[in-house]
Formats: sequence, C-alpha cells, structure tokens
Amino acid sequence: MTYIGIVLTQSHNLYTVCLAEDHTRLLTARVSGRMMHTASSPADYPTVGDQVLLAWDGQADAAVIQEVAERRSALGRVGDLSTGQRQLIAANLDVLLMCMSLNQNFSLGRAERYIAAALAGGVTPVIVLTKADLAPAAEARLRETEQAFPNIRVLLNSCPDMPAVQAIRNLLAQGKTIAFAGSSGVGKSTLVNAVLGRDVMDTSAIRTTDGRGRHTTTHRELLFPDCGGAIIDTPGMRAFALDDAAVEETFTGIADLASQCRFSDCTHTHEPDCAVRQAVEEGQLDLKQLNRYLRLKKEEQRLNRQKRRHR
Repeated sequence: MTYIGIVLTQSHNLYTVCLAEDHTRLLTARVSGRMMHTASSPADYPTVGDQVLLAWDGQADAAVIQEVAERRSALGRVGDLSTGQRQLIAANLDVLLMCMSLNQNFSLGRAERYIAAALAGGVTPVIVLTKADLAPAAEARLRETEQAFPNIRVLLNSCPDMPAVQAIRNLLAQGKTIAFAGSSGVGKSTLVNAVLGRDVMDTSAIRTTDGRGRHTTTHRELLFPDCGGAIIDTPGMRAFALDDAAVEETFTGIADLASQCRFSDCTHTHEPDCAVRQAVEEGQLDLKQLNRYLRLKKEEQRLNRQKRRHR
C-alpha cells in the first residue's frame, strides 16, 4: 500500500517519517533502489520537510520511500566547494528565522548570506537578534540591522522576556513551517523550547573567549507544536557557502541604484557614471555593504561556473 509521509529527520541513508494524516505514527524509512539509481545529486534525495510517497504494509515500523513530491520551496547551501554540488538543509519552508546573537556573532555579512539563500529558495527570511539582555548596544544593533535590510522583518529577543516568542507563535498559528538557522551558541534551541513551551532541545552556554557555542543541535528535525504549523531546527553552521542566491533581492538598495548606472552590466568597480559608487562617495551607501555585495556576486558567479563544468 502507498501512503503520503513527511520526513522528520535524516541520518545518512535512514529517515524518520510520519504519516501526513497522522503525525504520531512514526516509521523508519529507506529510499527505494529505483530512487538510488535515478538520483543525479544529493539534492534528489529526501530532506527534512519533504513530502514523500511511502510503500508501507500498514503494520511494520519500516517503510520504503518511492518518490519525493515536488517541493514548493527549499533552503540549500554548497556542500562540496570543489564541484559546487548542492546540499539541501530543509524543504517546504515558509519562513527562515535567521538567528544571530548580539555578541561576537553579530555579522551583517552572515545575515546577507542566509537572506540571499532564503529568497532564492522561495522562503521568507526573518532576522532574530538574540541575547539582547546581554548586549548594552542592543537597540543600536537593531536599528543598524533594520537599516541594512529595510524589507526584512527583524525581531529582538532576550531572556527571560522572550518578546519574539509570541510573534513566532503567531506565524505557527497561521500554519507556517518555520526553520531556525544560524551559528552554534546563538540561542536557537532556547528559542525553540520557549516557543514549544517545554524543553525539547538541549541547550548550552557559549564560550566567553570568542562567543561561540557547542553544537547542542546535532541534526535537523521537524516538530509539530501544539499551536500549529511546523518547526525545523537545524545544527549551528559556521560556514554557509551560497548555492542558489538572490543577491540582487537581498541588496535591494544597491539594485535600485544600479538601474541608474550608464551601463546595464556595470560591475560598480571602475566604470564611468556608476550610480552605486557615486552613492558611496556622497555618503548615501555604506562602502562596507557595497564590498559585501561585490563579494557575494563574485561567489555566485564562481559557483555558477563550477556547476556548468560539472554538468
């Protein structure tokens, strides 16, 4: 018999799935031989959040994944830098909560990477600035982030008040599937526990020397909270090499300025009548932001060349 399932966890070639019609019925599943034969890349295999077609006898605790349903969205990164091969992090997301703590972890450049990947995958990015109670300049960081990303929602969160928790619960109540992502030690697991109202994820303190934390979340996992929707928690990722990236959509201010450049293919580095460089000279655009944009564009172009070579 065939059933529709949802992938909850993945460990090498084993998957934990639940039935779409009964989230409490859990099965251990493997992919079929046919899928293994036809898959051309890791992205063709199931990932957390995928809906899959299961072959199951209705009795045993094991099933076979025969097919992955078409994904409505996906978040990925480059898993192999030498080939540019894509590694999926999660599928069928509505919202990506990019968590960033207000200590040494704070980095607009890191946020830009996650936002670019989310937008390219059809996912709405939201920035969550965590540990605001430990940062004396929290409000200034908030304004800096909002100014850098005027079209992205930014939430400020702190313990024990957790002001972002209700905003996240409101999204879940609308039936949204939300993924938590960011570096280790930024408080993702603490935030997930607060949203769920119970301790499900392990938590640990960060190192005071460099502000980094241990990997308390070691695998990706999909959970169904009582308030509705679904949550996907992901391990901390210190490196996030872009795969598909909506760089222009991430840097909307630069994209608007670029439309005023003399040349449509302006690189904003040396061409005459460059509206982007003029904005930097006039103090309307931050030079650091332009440099981050140019770095991401170069990375995007390099990865596209790698993909073409390995097709």
